[in-house]
Amino acid sequence: MVVCDAGACCHAMSSNYNLKMSPPEYLVDGDRLTCIRKVETLEDYLRVFDV
Repeated sequence: MVVCDAGACCHAMSSNYNLKMSPPEYLVDGDRLTCIRKVETLEDYLRVFDV
């Protein structure tokens, strides 16, 4: 699925208070596809807590 513009729903305004991991983000430049943000894992999420 490609969402060209997510507005306030993009990563800058995202939150994981409900334990929903962020999806990867890609930059499309002509025929080039570049991963600019990797998929968030549970380990990434828990890193911000003192667990």
